[in-house]
Amino acid sequence: MRKLVVIGGFLAMQTVAPQAFAEQDGAVLVADIAPVHSMLSALTGQPENVRLLLPAEASAHHFALRPSDARALSEADLLVWVGDGLTPWLGAALETVAESTAQLELMAQGGWEKIAIAGTAAHDEHDEHDEHDEHDSHGAEDKHDHGEFDPHAWLDPTVMIAWGHVTADALAAGHPAQAALYQRRAGDWESALTALDAELATVLADVNGAVIVPHDAYRYLARRYGLTIAGAIAESDAADPGLRHVQELAELVQSGAVSCVLGDRETGSRIVENLVAGSGVGSATVDPMGAAIPLGPEHYAEMMRELAQTIADCASGS
Repeated sequence: MRKLVVIGGFLAMQTVAPQAFAEQDGAVLVADIAPVHSMLSALTGQPENVRLLLPAEASAHHFALRPSDARALSEADLLVWVGDGLTPWLGAALETVAESTAQLELMAQGGWEKIAIAGTAAHDEHDEHDEHDEHDSHGAEDKHDHGEFDPHAWLDPTVMIAWGHVTADALAAGHPAQAALYQRRAGDWESALTALDAELATVLADVNGAVIVPHDAYRYLARRYGLTIAGAIAESDAADPGLRHVQELAELVQSGAVSCVLGDRETGSRIVENLVAGSGVGSATVDPMGAAIPLGPEHYAEMMRELAQTIADCASGS
């Protein structure tokens, strides 16, 4: 059974002391998604020692562990993952296949502002602070249980900066001899992402009109860069949209309030094409995991650049 312990000043769920890999030259790490893999690659300087659990082209919400994945988890020195809200199947699996693996759940860490999901207790408690609601209101109820907070936080580079520092603390706790190196690399990560943040702000500054997104994964991006999200095609991460919902989105597009309709692998192109038909509104396909981008330290920045440029081009009609 996992227990809650304190490592390096923050909370993590694990069953072994972080010193378990202190004497190893290269800790074996597991990341749940490609953006986290990119962060770990940058912090360790050893991407070859970082195993990606979820292929970037797979669904984070419905992936099934393979025997090789279970073995990788059981043999890992540290698992860094976003949390149950993104990969509910992983939390359950950890109880059985990786009870002795140290882990860092990023959504459980402090130092950054989470976005509460509408209809949850956390959202109700923070109604007086819903500046973000003007960006993410889309009239679609969340049917997939993300928990109380939206887990797609890697779409804000400032969150990834905070996650980089807490992850460096975890790595330093497990390998004290390399603590200074991890902290220096966390500083480099912060510098790179601060520059990226400014770059993305410039690219997205001229996006006029609201955007329809594939599903409810873009709140953090919208909050950070002042985007207005008019709606989401999928009413949850798993469900196909109903006819009434599609009709409501089509009315939004025809009203002239929408400047871009975005799709992804899961929503497909047919609905997007039908929504924009005859409207003159732009459309594009986006990928917040960056499946086509090579893994490694630069993956995250390249994925975010591609995402921002795609949205800007779509909204401008380029």
